[in-house]
Amino acid sequence: MVKAAPTLRPQAFASRLRLEQALTQPFNAGFWRRLGAAIGLGRARCLFRSADRGAQVVGATALILLEVDEAQDIAAEKYDRDFVPMAASTNATRVLYGTAWRADDLLQRTRDLNLVRMRYDGIPRHLDVPWERVAETNPAYARHVETERARLGENHPLFLTQYCLRAVAGKGKFLSVS
Repeated sequence: MVKAAPTLRPQAFASRLRLEQALTQPFNAGFWRRLGAAIGLGRARCLFRSADRGAQVVGATALILLEVDEAQDIAAEKYDRDFVPMAASTNATRVLYGTAWRADDLLQRTRDLNLVRMRYDGIPRHLDVPWERVAETNPAYARHVETERARLGENHPLFLTQYCLRAVAGKGKFLSVS
């Protein structure tokens, strides 16, 4: 598996630390190991890579999964040139996730393409999990989102993007209410 994040530090390393914490279970004791910027478990390994424009990442192969975290912050050109080929020889599944921001970012481009493909062949390729769904199982999250909606208003760009999963056309990365 190859996991890409907009930066190596702190984002990809934070993901690596979360995986290490998840692996510190009695079931996995003694079976996993750190391999530089990667984690190995048995014969499997997860490589953590930066998708920063200047990062040198070519040469890795995603055998079963290419995972792209915070895809809205990764340049589409970098993804297309350096990461998509990692999945080519194995046709590895590609999973992109993040927060809707702009109508023209990598996450939104992938979402739109997946919805078109799904309409064509019926194969599900896109999943949105709205905040209301998460709130059904996490009351603390429900309270948080309700507080943010009251504070910002339900039409505020940050509320729309962070919680309603809607990209805001015509806005840059730093959104404004004007």
